[in-house]
Amino acid sequence: MKIKALIPMLVGVGIGLLALKMGWGYIQRQKLSVAASQGDTPIVVSKFDIPPGTLLKLSDFTTADWPRSTVPRRSYSDAEKLVGRVNTAQLVAQLPVLENMLAPPGAGPGLPALVPQDYQAMTVKVDEFAGVGGFIKPGDKVDVVATFSVKRTETDGSETVTRTILRDIGVCAVGQKVQSDENNEPMVVRSITLLVKPLQAQKLSLASTRGSISLALRSGQGPSSAEYLSAISFSELLRAETDQLAASDATGGWLSGLLKGKESEQTKTIPVKVDPRWEMRIYRGPAVQQLVFENSVSSQRMPSISAQPQDQSGSKLGVDPDDWNEQSEKDFQKLLGKNPWTGSDE
Repeated sequence: MKIKALIPMLVGVGIGLLALKMGWGYIQRQKLSVAASQGDTPIVVSKFDIPPGTLLKLSDFTTADWPRSTVPRRSYSDAEKLVGRVNTAQLVAQLPVLENMLAPPGAGPGLPALVPQDYQAMTVKVDEFAGVGGFIKPGDKVDVVATFSVKRTETDGSETVTRTILRDIGVCAVGQKVQSDENNEPMVVRSITLLVKPLQAQKLSLASTRGSISLALRSGQGPSSAEYLSAISFSELLRAETDQLAASDATGGWLSGLLKGKESEQTKTIPVKVDPRWEMRIYRGPAVQQLVFENSVSSQRMPSISAQPQDQSGSKLGVDPDDWNEQSEKDFQKLLGKNPWTGSDE
């Protein structure tokens, strides 16, 4: 084989080997890049569960290797930066500590660290009934309903009125606890601390002083679209119930039917016994006029019968009651043997 014929072959083999080397180098560099991006980096985690409002110490934290691709934003790599801070949320063991879990630098420990800016913590007195049976937990949202006596006018007496004075109020603490128990059981306490703005604090204080308040637990599924009345009195409550019953007649509710049946019993017509005939006699001296009606409740008159006075022999005097006069009276008294003027026997 001639040397000239081998040259192109050798050049092709060299070019192939060079391309193979370059490709292999690129693959190795990509592997190193991926390994570097998927490597671990140390971040600060809590050693144990830390309740809100705690002044943090260096001994509360440790570091843990965390995949670089999943490192949370606003996490810490140096525990020294957390010393002296106060947490506003519970720190869970072996989980990263984030900036939004901490109060601003300089905040003191305890309840003040849990109160947001422009808010105030105000405690209200409750019992098992006003506190929703102990089911209210820190972090819940409630409405405040106040009941008190007012005077509508100067002449009217006091009337009981109820009104929702505050809505969507955050619960800061229940009793002395700022976090829920792990078992999440109801807690019947004597006080609940709410997060309110200054004007809301004034309303809450006034309502607590002049009347009584109750807390209504809101749904945890977001803002409510329910309508609220400005105020409702006891008389308006009764009127509203009456309107609801009237509206339910169209739907045929069982309560409406029950009340309707009861009303029909009360308004049932009692049959009246009607006499077939009713007579009335009108006396004008010795003359008698008889009026006859169809029955005792009818005003329809039947033909009347006039009775004339009779003498001692039983014969009629023949004087119509409408024609009775002074002479008729004298004649009648003579028949009776009496003096028509004195009434004594002659």
